[in-house]
Amino acid sequence: MPKEENFLKRFIIDSINNSIYGFRQVIKKIGYLEPLDELFIKGIEDPILFNVLKKIYDLQIFNSKAIPSEGPAIIICNSQSTLDPIISSIVINHKSQRIPIQVLDTKLGTDSMLQNFFRVNQAIFVRPQEEDMEAFERCEQTLFDGKLLVMFPEGELGSGNGKLLQFKSDFLRLAISTQAPILPIAIYGTDRIYGKKASIINPQGKIRVKFGDLIPISNITQASDFKDLNFKQVDKLTRKIHRKVKKLWTDVWITEEEQKKAP
Repeated sequence: MPKEENFLKRFIIDSINNSIYGFRQVIKKIGYLEPLDELFIKGIEDPILFNVLKKIYDLQIFNSKAIPSEGPAIIICNSQSTLDPIISSIVINHKSQRIPIQVLDTKLGTDSMLQNFFRVNQAIFVRPQEEDMEAFERCEQTLFDGKLLVMFPEGELGSGNGKLLQFKSDFLRLAISTQAPILPIAIYGTDRIYGKKASIINPQGKIRVKFGDLIPISNITQASDFKDLNFKQVDKLTRKIHRKVKKLWTDVWITEEEQKKAP
């Protein structure tokens, strides 16, 4: 990292991030964090950012009626850009008027000013290299409280262009323990706007978001405890949801390619 970038990150970006984090922790302790985030999301993200995305990146959303109007759901999303949690939050809130809780790697929200944006969304940060039971229990409680939980089971950013990494099975464990249904979702185009290796945001591109159908956990497995499943069963069920997200992305890609060929 050049000296200029290192200085900027160490003394400016990190300082701003730490200040925001500290402020949010104080607000959280006095019980006003969730109302503050709701005010920000519904007062700024929805009316402003949604329209900005629609104008600049021609944001289009498909099958949003699949988002449940009430009750819990685990929303499973592909991961190809640090923009994806922001896009999914904006789209879900705009279409359902429900604020989703994002489940994110602990590295997100601390590495850059863009990622720091996650701190002004409701989020549960997870330590991916170890069994984070505290985070898991918070996810469970979120679903028991009847809220929407967005998970990115690839665990890290993929290369984009429809190439999904293998899914981790944490979402399946949560779905079984809470009996929450699963809603697959695919985000298309963000890898070309701010992909894994990008250093700046591309001002041109298209963003598409397509929801699948809501899947009751009883349609996937009759197991009442994750421990009742063996490795092959877990792998099979995880791959099943992986294929559904992949198909959603492919469907959008086919539609975009057909439109390019249209006269």
